[in-house]
Amino acid sequence: MAREQTAGRGRQGRQWCSPPGGLYLSVLLERPPCVEPAQPGVLALLAGVAVARALASDGLDARLKWPNDVRVAGRKISGLLVESLARPTAPIFVLGVGVNLSWTEADVPEALRGKVTSLRMEGGPTRDASEMAAAVLAELAVCYDALAKQGAGVVVEEWRRLSEPLWGRQVEVRAGERRLCGTAVALSDDGALVIESADVGRCAVYAGEVEQVLAARSGDEVHVRS
Repeated sequence: MAREQTAGRGRQGRQWCSPPGGLYLSVLLERPPCVEPAQPGVLALLAGVAVARALASDGLDARLKWPNDVRVAGRKISGLLVESLARPTAPIFVLGVGVNLSWTEADVPEALRGKVTSLRMEGGPTRDASEMAAAVLAELAVCYDALAKQGAGVVVEEWRRLSEPLWGRQVEVRAGERRLCGTAVALSDDGALVIESADVGRCAVYAGEVEQVLAARSGDEVHVRS
């Protein structure tokens, strides 16, 4: 656990802003048999559920945005990253968890204002990193045990219950230079977002950025980053 990171890294190698005032935690997780080695996305879902439940215990209505964001009132309060450590017999994954705790509006970088929030900004109780780590780890242990004993479906069901409204809505998913537009219809048991597209039919997307596509009154489409 770190109180500050000077070279924090998010998905796709992006810089992760992690000054003092947040929880920055890495956890080693052994892959349960129900999780395929090449598709650890369900572990990111599990982590999101654990963080959302920990924040809910502090009175926040935390919601999950695929694939690895936890948000309150549409603003990001936590981000998650899962990476594998190759081992031939028992693959191990590193789960990175970041939660904004005591940031104020003045602490938020200019480029992120209006996009991120913190426990303090949302009126939650005062928590230091150790207290929040204990809460997240307790929820993570419960979720991991359920995953190992009952399979991925139990995690997917809880993730969907806690997710922001998405199902049946038009979305655009971007992965690098690739773009896919369609209807978000489901979340698969291995953590993929299932899209129904006019171009390619039904397909599973394992990584990318999701934007909702809203129809304007003129009939044109307006892309809104969610």
